[in-house]
Amino acid sequence: MASDEPLTTGEIADLCHVSHVTVFRWIKRGLLKAYSTPGGHYRVQKPQFLSFLKEQEMPVPANLGNSQSCILIVDDDKAILDIVSRAVLESFSDCRVDMALNGYEACIKIGDRKPDLIILDLIMPGMDGFEVLKTVRSNPETSGCRILVLSGYMNEESMRKAMDNGADMFLNKPVDLEALVGTIGELLNS
Repeated sequence: MASDEPLTTGEIADLCHVSHVTVFRWIKRGLLKAYSTPGGHYRVQKPQFLSFLKEQEMPVPANLGNSQSCILIVDDDKAILDIVSRAVLESFSDCRVDMALNGYEACIKIGDRKPDLIILDLIMPGMDGFEVLKTVRSNPETSGCRILVLSGYMNEESMRKAMDNGADMFLNKPVDLEALVGTIGELLNS
């Protein structure tokens, strides 16, 4: 089963150790969000299945536990780390969030955890966000990470430099949490 493939009712039944009929009832009762194929078969996206398991207080099967998206937030301002991490966890309950206070710590965590998305401040003491961008993009193991630049010093030159160094998107501080959540969703699904 590929990591981005939707689950069949049979796969869900096997993972939950229940019958196909039970899975069908969950779908019909609206407990488990599913869509129907043109052939009339139900399919369930993994994030919806994981949300269902959490809501029903059921254990997450071991082979699905690693499907959780990882987001690394990098900022030297602890208040920003707190605000952004809370917004992410409230909107993306299936995500794992990690934080770094500077570029050096970020690069270590990026190498260890290979996050799906990095939310990166540009202006930090020591190793700044531009250096982090270059480091991430130059490493074949991390070059596929999506990077959202979040900066209070965003002007035309810094935006161009960030994009040239591999940023996928950027938002200005103070951050609009609704725009932030929408952008994160877009980057995680791209």
